[in-house]
Amino acid sequence: MIAAFLNLFFGLGYVYLGVKKVLGVPTIGFVLIALVIFIVLGRFTLGLASLVFAILLAVDGWQKGGGGKGFISAE
Repeated sequence: MIAAFLNLFFGLGYVYLGVKKVLGVPTIGFVLIALVIFIVLGRFTLGLASLVFAILLAVDGWQKGGGGKGFISAE
């Protein structure tokens, strides 16, 4: 649950879980890229695309936190 909640904020749940790479990018780099994506998508879609992106990250964090594989590639 903690990883899912933290993933709502730019993918910080991956840092909490100790994941080293997300989609082939170091975790900190992914968090920074996610922050830019949130800002850009939020600006042009009135926040709707950012909300969808946050929910997808949260579901993936919830699955990984529960021991599952999730659907976003992470090492």
